[in-house]
Amino acid sequence: MKISHIRELFDNNQWANGHLYEVAAVLSDDDLDRLFDIGPGTLRKILQHLYGAEAIWYERIGGTGYDEPRAWDAIDSVADLQAASEALHTARDAWLNTLSDADLAKTFTYTLRSGESCTSGLADILVHVCDHGIHHRAQASNMTRHIGEPFRHSDYLRFRLARPTVCAPSHETADFLRNADVIVGEDVEAPRPLSLTMLRRQFAYTDWANDLLMDAAKALGDDKLDQAFEMGIGTFRKTMLHIESAERYWLGHWRGESHPTWQELDETTTIAGLADAWKGIRKEREACFDTLDDAALMREVTAEPGKGMHLTFRLGETILQVATHGTHHRAQALNMLRHLADISIQMSFIVFTRLN
Repeated sequence: MKISHIRELFDNNQWANGHLYEVAAVLSDDDLDRLFDIGPGTLRKILQHLYGAEAIWYERIGGTGYDEPRAWDAIDSVADLQAASEALHTARDAWLNTLSDADLAKTFTYTLRSGESCTSGLADILVHVCDHGIHHRAQASNMTRHIGEPFRHSDYLRFRLARPTVCAPSHETADFLRNADVIVGEDVEAPRPLSLTMLRRQFAYTDWANDLLMDAAKALGDDKLDQAFEMGIGTFRKTMLHIESAERYWLGHWRGESHPTWQELDETTTIAGLADAWKGIRKEREACFDTLDDAALMREVTAEPGKGMHLTFRLGETILQVATHGTHHRAQALNMLRHLADISIQMSFIVFTRLN
């Protein structure tokens, strides 16, 4: 495990939160408090929840250098929430900088709001905080799209396009991306070393969470699986197919295949058929990971998402993208299930770690 891996997650978390605050800052109170049948219910409540979760977990693990006397749900202005979030990030980053890789193995016992006492490892807690942010920013993305001020900067690789660790794309590619509202940075920064062990832990969680959704969907008929929603990819089936296709696409790059292309499974693929396809991908992914080490994660990988468009990232960055991309879309799929069959599933990263 590497503390640099954790700091990479939190840098991405804060970058994405910052762009969400930029969108929220131009909205009226009516927009911020507009009710949606997803997540905490309003965009303002999502911002409060994002900040509150980070503050609560930081206190639980004994983080230092941060003191906010107001309760998280008592801070209701966007400006105050952003200021509190940025102050917390600054304090937490300084605190993380004092830790060693070995410190990540420490455990902490804490009490949930239900009164239940739990013990978790520091690494798992910190990964959970960032994964929790991805989940709720996916909900915020849906809200802002309906409000008319879409928040688009959620994918991890968008963060790494804005703050590249490799050479910038060609001028033509950069101009195309910027016209699509993608931030493309020109200054190259030093990459943070990622941990293959931690990435495999994140994928173990991804597999577990995907299985929970797939198992819950087995009883649904095609009419439910294909019911249209104004969120994400549009239907539960398409959402799960999209998660699978993204991993299959990047797996080809990890294995060094020549010019892998994005290929969607047929939109009529059954849940059982998708589960079988996923089993094959997982087996191939783990075999691929068996050939890697932490040093290999620094290798450069170039993808061609469109004709003549070439994007280069670190191998580890693309692996982290796939792990976090699933969290984003599972948030949407989970909300669809709740509407389709009143299904609610506890599938956060921290729940996974308590069971595994």
